Amino acid sequence: MLAALRGHPFIWYAVIPDSVAAKQSIQPNVLLYPYDYGGIYYVADRFEGITTKNHDTSVGKIQCGGETLFSFLTRPISDDDYANKLEQYLRLTERYRKRPGRNPPALHHFREVLAYDVSNGSLEPSFWDVPFGFEQGLYDRQQILFVPQLNGADGGIAIKDGLKRLIINAIFLIYSQSNILTYDTIAVNNLILTCYSESGGNVFTAASKNLDDVKALICFEPQYMNEHLKKENKSLTLGKTVIPLLLKEGAKVAIIARRKQGWQGKYLPEGVNKDHIILLPDDAHYSVLRLSGPIQAVRPICLACISASILAAAQARGRSSD
Repeated sequence: MLAALRGHPFIWYAVIPDSVAAKQSIQPNVLLYPYDYGGIYYVADRFEGITTKNHDTSVGKIQCGGETLFSFLTRPISDDDYANKLEQYLRLTERYRKRPGRNPPALHHFREVLAYDVSNGSLEPSFWDVPFGFEQGLYDRQQILFVPQLNGADGGIAIKDGLKRLIINAIFLIYSQSNILTYDTIAVNNLILTCYSESGGNVFTAASKNLDDVKALICFEPQYMNEHLKKENKSLTLGKTVIPLLLKEGAKVAIIARRKQGWQGKYLPEGVNKDHIILLPDDAHYSVLRLSGPIQAVRPICLACISASILAAAQARGRSSD
């Protein structure tokens, strides 16, 4: 965990897989949280913005930064994993039982099964309980993930020009003050920027201000694609504006949805040939979550598009020489 003192976001999570340790060429991937799934509020002009409990304590339905990061990184657990880990997990929850804030959720929330709650007489799928599984993709693709803890929906210095220089400074701080990166010298590649849902506006804005430093966009069901919806921040750049510029510069763009049908009009940039974009899921990277309860009562969701396989697939299909 790093602290940025130039301006908020103050807290930056850095996730460094072992597979990166001995590499000379470092590939950073910057993931921006959406406001409604990871954005938390803290004061932006005082030291208390770094020390606030919001960074590590979930309260009510508001997830802290650490809990949200956990859900992005971990893979859904199998039935065997569940049986093997249940006793240890129960001991963990008991250990933190008196801790302020919300206790860790039940272990079954992390299974590869789509559960549901009953609300007003109907079944509500718990889509967001299933972890994304980024950690495996980061390991396989040998990337360092940076996650700035956004202040609400405000991207701050993470969406201004000079983002690559900020990331380079963070990497060299890790290199010089620890033994995590072990190669004699290191070089930092251009950035991969990753957005999810509402954070599309922040990522498109960051890309527009750092065009020469962006290698790829990975967009999970991005908003801010073709128009500003009601209550959205109209100062943020739209995807249809920046994506053609990135493609012209040779950058790769991947757009991922939960299903193969019914999303093209919302998530595809207007005026861009879809053959120039990596679209997922495709037939090779599509599977449906197993459902608990009456299958007909719950709409299926594509597991592959929120798992590590998508990160690898997007890069593999988009690679040229690197």
